[in-house]
Order: sequence, then C-alpha cells, then structure tokens
Amino acid sequence: MYAAIALVLVVPIGVGLALPGGQSETKTVTGMVGEEITLQTGVTGLHGDYQILWSYGEGHFVIVNFDDGVLKRKTSERFLLDRNTGSLTIRLLSINDTGLYLGQIISGNGSHHNFNLTVVEADPIKPPAESLHDTRSHLPAVVSVALFVAFCIVLVVLCSTQEN
Repeated sequence: MYAAIALVLVVPIGVGLALPGGQSETKTVTGMVGEEITLQTGVTGLHGDYQILWSYGEGHFVIVNFDDGVLKRKTSERFLLDRNTGSLTIRLLSINDTGLYLGQIISGNGSHHNFNLTVVEADPIKPPAESLHDTRSHLPAVVSVALFVAFCIVLVVLCSTQEN
C-alpha cells in the first residue's frame, strides 16, 4: 500500500519537471505596439552545423529558417535573428503579432523555446515619460511672459509718475 502512494506522489512531480526533446515551458512576454521585443533563447555561442527555426501560431507557420549558415526564409524585415544565440527580435510590434512563437535550435542536443507574446496598445492618456521632464521646450514661453510683465510694470510706473 505504501509503494502505491509513493508512486502516485513521485510520478506527477517527475512529469512536471521532465520535458521531452529539450522543450522548455512556455514563457509569457508582453510588448507594446510600435516597440520591439526579443524572444531570448538563453543559448550562447552557437557554432558548427545547426539550424534555427522560428514559427508562429498553432499551425507553426515558419517565419524564420536559418540553416547551415544561410538565411533560407524570413517572412518580414521586422524579424531579426541573432545567429549566435538563436534569439528572435520582432520590431514595430502590432496587435497582430500576439500569439504563440516556437524557436527551435536543431543541432546535436537541440532545444525548443516557447513564447506566448501579448502585444498591448500604448496608454493614450499617459504622456511619454520624456515629455514630463523636458522643460527646455517651455523656456521661450517663460522668457516671453517675464519680459511682458516687466514691460507692464515699467509702463505703470511711467504712467503714475506723469500723473503727479
């Protein structure tokens, strides 16, 4: 009876940790419309004979195929492949880029990298951070107002001295 309980407790833990074929768990990433995001594989120093495949969606539509040192397929100039790491950068994100991405590095060991990308709209109410602190753009208006106030004061003083 104790052996059956131990087996029930150990098997689910082992299944959750061991992923076949070098697969990784799906990483959830979020990007903003108009910006770029890099889907990091965590691999470094690729060399020798290898193939890098990136696909999109549940149908695994191939968007980048790099094989034997040659870029054989790239569906958009917005996709940038790092040939040393296999990481994929997507530039000028749009809402349509939301979805599942699978990166595969096919070599001796091979690895799979799954990403669930969500692209969100920029907050239209919140101004960009750089515009909040840029006081240089207000300098001409501040100087103009200060000069106008000074002119008004001089004018009032002159008018009051002429009345006496």
